[in-house]
Amino acid sequence: MSQSPLAPPPQTGQPIDSWLYLLWRRLTATGQMLWSSIVPGTSADVAAVVTDETGSPGSLVFSGNPTLGQLTVTGLVNVGDTTAPAGLTQLALMLSTNTTAGSPFFLRKSCDAVNGPNFTFLKSRGTAASPTAVSSGDIFGGLIFSAFDGTNYTNGAQVISYVDGAVSAGVVPASVRILTGNSSGVVTEGMRVDSTQTVTLGGINTAPALKVTPAASQARWIEVTAATSSTHPKMAASGGSLEITSGINLPIATNTGATLTITDAHHTIIQTTAASVYTLPTASSYTGRCLRVVTQFAGTVTSASSNVVPLAGGAAGTAILAATAGKWADLQSDGTNWVIVASN
Repeated sequence: MSQSPLAPPPQTGQPIDSWLYLLWRRLTATGQMLWSSIVPGTSADVAAVVTDETGSPGSLVFSGNPTLGQLTVTGLVNVGDTTAPAGLTQLALMLSTNTTAGSPFFLRKSCDAVNGPNFTFLKSRGTAASPTAVSSGDIFGGLIFSAFDGTNYTNGAQVISYVDGAVSAGVVPASVRILTGNSSGVVTEGMRVDSTQTVTLGGINTAPALKVTPAASQARWIEVTAATSSTHPKMAASGGSLEITSGINLPIATNTGATLTITDAHHTIIQTTAASVYTLPTASSYTGRCLRVVTQFAGTVTSASSNVVPLAGGAAGTAILAATAGKWADLQSDGTNWVIVASN
């Protein structure tokens, strides 16, 4: 008996019949693969499906058939706009949209537990079928932020994790680094947290602007070093105390003029000749800051404003040092005035 051209072929459970059934579905539902219509136990015998159909967009739904519970794609997959990004190499998957609202990518996990969705990077040497252990210095994975510069998409910032030590069973030391691009287009490391919980800021690990190192020998202690050179200070803190384990370098300057404006670069000022009037910083902007003033000349040192409280207390005035060589005074801002806290 002949069949109608639009009727489905008979299902006998043989793989060839399953392929004929899928072909019929493709011919009668152009551009769509309705998996929920595939008969379990018959068409489920199909191990793979290849399609190059075009037409109305549809849905690919895996429903009620565990043997169709995965999708393997060899090659590039585009979701959304398929325009290739200039300056970047696509290897497997691109999610793209031209709309201003929403996000092209979501991870959702709904369950009655504390667990949330996560994004996992898997790194090995060898192959996927036969992986081997990673080595120190290998990159776990990273997030790279690129933006269009008018010609290509250019790397502007990165968050990268590296293997940071010897690897053994159950042990993979790691560091996380944050890199940012400067106005010249150079992307450099700005922050690192290594496998010892040492944090470095503002430069490469050998010469950071700030380095915070946990000291395991003291509970809750940290060591702060301005650089690895022994000429820079080290500080250790525990609770409310601060211990300085090497010398402190503070700015010192001489003044020979009749006036001086105190800046952030000043700490100790030595007046060598002539009386002088100092313009002190606004006390409210430098609460807690300290200054030391010394005169080697028999001339007064005064403030340009009435913002100096004498050592004995009282109203703020202008006097800092009397006209006697060898006089000195330590001043500290209380947020309102500069208070002389020590002098001779």
